[in-house]
Amino acid sequence: MHFEEKANKADSLINIGLPMVTVEGKKYISMYNHEVTLQTVVIANPPVTFVYWEKVVNKRKTVINNGAVGIQEKPNVSVPFANSSVNCGDESNLVCNVDSSLPITIVHWERVINGVISRIYQDTIGSKGINADNPSLTILYSTNADSGLYT
Repeated sequence: MHFEEKANKADSLINIGLPMVTVEGKKYISMYNHEVTLQTVVIANPPVTFVYWEKVVNKRKTVINNGAVGIQEKPNVSVPFANSSVNCGDESNLVCNVDSSLPITIVHWERVINGVISRIYQDTIGSKGINADNPSLTILYSTNADSGLYT
């Protein structure tokens, strides 16, 4: 669709039309909890001032725009390096600080042993913390089996 409008008596034309939108890739693959960026080019006259996406899954459409669920800034997460050892049976506390302007809803830790990643959630037996109010991980009654790299 293309529109033309007379701008003044000199018969100059201003081209006004729908924006031309190009999405660079046609297929994006991501693992759960990993960011996906859709590379897009928008050419428009006049310039575009509002952009939104429509996501359709099983004939159900969701509109995604800045500030909508699914579009979030990344929280700033810091886990101070701690190479510590504790006695068997003692608690071990791994500190995590999260700063975000948006509400944090899901917190989990990952432990790597021999290249195998396991996730630790709030309801994982033998731990406490791991929630929006207290993202730190406390391992209750530590044993040698709790050794590993935690992130």
